[in-house]
Amino acid sequence: MPECLCCARNIPFPIPKKCPECGYAFQGLGWDGMDAHWKAHHIELMPYKAFMEGLCEAHRAVGPGLAAEVLPAPKKAPEVTGEQRLEAMARRSSHVENVLTHALIAKIAQELWRRDPWLELQVFKADVDDAGFDLVLGCQGVMRFIQIKQTHLQGKAVKYSIRLDFARLKGACAVVLVYNAANLEIDHCLFFGGTPGEPMPDIEANPVSISPGRRTADGERKERENYRDVPRRAFTGSQDMPELVNRLFGI
Repeated sequence: MPECLCCARNIPFPIPKKCPECGYAFQGLGWDGMDAHWKAHHIELMPYKAFMEGLCEAHRAVGPGLAAEVLPAPKKAPEVTGEQRLEAMARRSSHVENVLTHALIAKIAQELWRRDPWLELQVFKADVDDAGFDLVLGCQGVMRFIQIKQTHLQGKAVKYSIRLDFARLKGACAVVLVYNAANLEIDHCLFFGGTPGEPMPDIEANPVSISPGRRTADGERKERENYRDVPRRAFTGSQDMPELVNRLFGI
């Protein structure tokens, strides 16, 4: 049996197929056109039939057979455990919040576009968060100052800390992004705030927030005098994107 010319020339198993003598690439996944090409340019080397009969099984394979038989199988990514994902969310909380914030902006913009492609959405980010808000969105003259909170679907948070000065700001609101931990996809939102142009409901009588990290000299956690804990049950939910846009801009 004639020797495989492709093996003799150390030709790999390309897609598309290429002539081992001149490197001409053929259309599709197989040897279509090789008959005419070989007889026109390389017939003096050997008959076309001898060339084809000499091809090894791997070089002769075409289409899906080639991919399955010759190409290496892709490496399977290691499975991420739930514990690893929780650790990543804890260590990369700022990254997670940035991803979710951008996703929220995109979803609001898409919802406004769905309603009316001429509706404009103004987006502003706070360089300094002293005022208590993370994001400012505007539409049709309505400005919303938004504090972003986040929790995953299995999260057990029962309260959220909100700054008193921020709660008194007209247009202020807090939005909890409830997301899928597997892909950071927003599942739904929780909303706490007044109607457009109004401050939040009064929260001053709520319990004073406790600092999650800072402690007194006695080891007690410090109170955050200017913050109050708002229970999760006070938030309106579950809000899908159309409902959230209605609450934000009153449209």
